[in-house]
Amino acid sequence: YHNCQSFTHILNYIIENYYEDNEFGFYEQLGKFFNQTHFSDAKISRAQLYTILNDFLIYRNISDNNTKTLLSFDFLLNNSSPLPDNLYLHEISKSELYDVIQNNISDMPDIYKPLPYKQLIKHLNVYMFDINPINTDQKNVYIAFFDIKQSAAGNSKAYKILS
Repeated sequence: YHNCQSFTHILNYIIENYYEDNEFGFYEQLGKFFNQTHFSDAKISRAQLYTILNDFLIYRNISDNNTKTLLSFDFLLNNSSPLPDNLYLHEISKSELYDVIQNNISDMPDIYKPLPYKQLIKHLNVYMFDINPINTDQKNVYIAFFDIKQSAAGNSKAYKILS
């Protein structure tokens, strides 16, 4: 989980808020969970790692709205497939999506600004999060994930928090 760097936001939150910054304690309990549930014997896909971590949080009784939101955010940053069934975000209606994009067109990456709406929505996905996953203080934020990479070496997608 740590080395793949696909769980940065959720791990920082869990370790800081539930493990008093004791990373070893967290990973020790997660390892025990893997052994108890026999996941350590199975071949696991990247998407399954998110489901397993969510199951672990439920098992440890530390699953809440913030953990689900942060886990969903990390998933969307690092994967192109839809969210696993046990993770969810509020659906955005077509009219709401249109309004959000039109109100934030000036904040879009330059390569997207000249595109008409129907073209633009092919290159981004917009989700509403219950909390701002970057600082967990702002409520109900829209985040656009773009199909361009932040860096040539990184796996995470470019994103923009919208107003």
